[in-house]
Formats: sequence, structure tokens, C-alpha cells
Amino acid sequence: MHADVIEWGAFYASPTGRASRMLLARAIARLWPDVPAPGQRMMGLGYALPYLDSWRAGPAERVLAFMPAGQGVTAWPQGSMGNRGNAACLVDENQLPLADASVDRILAIHALEGAAQPQAMLQECWRVLSGQGSLLLVVTNRHGLWARAEQLPFGHGSPYSLHQAMHALQDALLIPRQTCHALHAPPALIASSFWEELGARVIPALAGMILIEASKQTWVPARRVGLPARQRLPLVPATLPHSCSGRDGAA
Repeated sequence: MHADVIEWGAFYASPTGRASRMLLARAIARLWPDVPAPGQRMMGLGYALPYLDSWRAGPAERVLAFMPAGQGVTAWPQGSMGNRGNAACLVDENQLPLADASVDRILAIHALEGAAQPQAMLQECWRVLSGQGSLLLVVTNRHGLWARAEQLPFGHGSPYSLHQAMHALQDALLIPRQTCHALHAPPALIASSFWEELGARVIPALAGMILIEASKQTWVPARRVGLPARQRLPLVPATLPHSCSGRDGAA
């Protein structure tokens, strides 16, 4: 089940939340140093609001915030009311209100852990991504301390190991390109740069969050099992987008 927007809002307003946002934003920038770029169509899925403000102020064509129905929704950006400037929408994560290949970048954060049908959600991300698009999945690490912090919203839903998250992406025809970890210190010590740096050096695989950038596989067997009929395409190979190589290799 999803933690709701009230819980996430309260967390990110706390000192622990502010420190976490800074560290996660830094990790996101490492994997996506060129985001946002002029003309990009960008979408946050889950509770992505703390990470979208800087993108909206940049050169992107548009930035949308889609929040799963089980999580709830709040107006965004802050101060927007009704349809006046509001770019946030409550959605069924398995049926996004977007055309095929209409988004260049998807940041899925605090989303997969609470999805009732995680594979269907990832398949829907595949559908709306453009051929040169990419998804950045940020998910709670099953092996980390943050997944055990039941007093925080990270303790809700189903966390993933790196292997599990990569396997889920591959099953949805999303090709993992590079990975990293974030939130290496325990929640109570996350504001301390000393403990964060020590955790990154000593126990990187036990970090709180896993980040995986994946690109869209642009050919699909016509009878691909598990894909909705509207996603079944003839077998047409295409050139994959150039991507930074390398993974941090942590399991």
C-alpha cells in the first residue's frame, strides 16, 4: 500500500526529510546530469514533488506530477489553485492519461513500492516513454535500514533489492543502463555528512534507496505475453539511444 501525500509532505518538511531530499536530488543529478534539457517533456510518478520544482523552473517544455490514486493528490506547484497553474493529477498508475510515446523523462519515486500491480505500472511507463526517453526508478532498498523504519513512509509498501528492481524493469522492456545508491546513513543520522560518507564507503549495498536509469526497448514481439493489446507491436528492431555505461555493481 502507498503512504499518502500527507505522510510524505510531513516527512519532507522535517529536518530528516530535507536532508534526504538533498541527498536524493544529488544522486538523481549524477544519473541525469543533462536534465532538464530544452524541449523535454517530463513527468514525476509517485510522490515526486520535492524533486520537480527545479525542473519546472528550467527549460523543459512541460513538467507534470502524476500521483497514484492510492496515495492521494495535492496541488502543485505550491500556491496553484484549481486548474490555474496546477500541474498535478490523480491517476490510475496502470492507465496514465497520456498518449503513446509522449514523455521524454519519467522520475518514478515513492511509486513502485506501493503499486498493487507493479509490472502493469512499469509497462505503462514503457508505453508513454518516447523512443529516446528514459525512466529513473527510485525505490526503497529491501536490504537497507530505511525499509525497516516503520515510523517513516519508507516503511510502507514492498521494498526491492537491486536485482529485483532490475528484473522488474527488464520484464517491462525497460533496459537498465546505470545505477547508484543513496541515503547510506540510518534515518536518525542522515543529516550528518560524516555518517553518510562513512556508510557510502563501508556498507554501500545497505543504503536506503536504489536508483536505476532505464531506457525503452524499442522493439516488442507481436505476442509478448503480459502486455495489453494496445502495446503489442510487430517485431521491428531500432537503434537504442546512447546512454552512459556502467553500474555501481552493488547488489
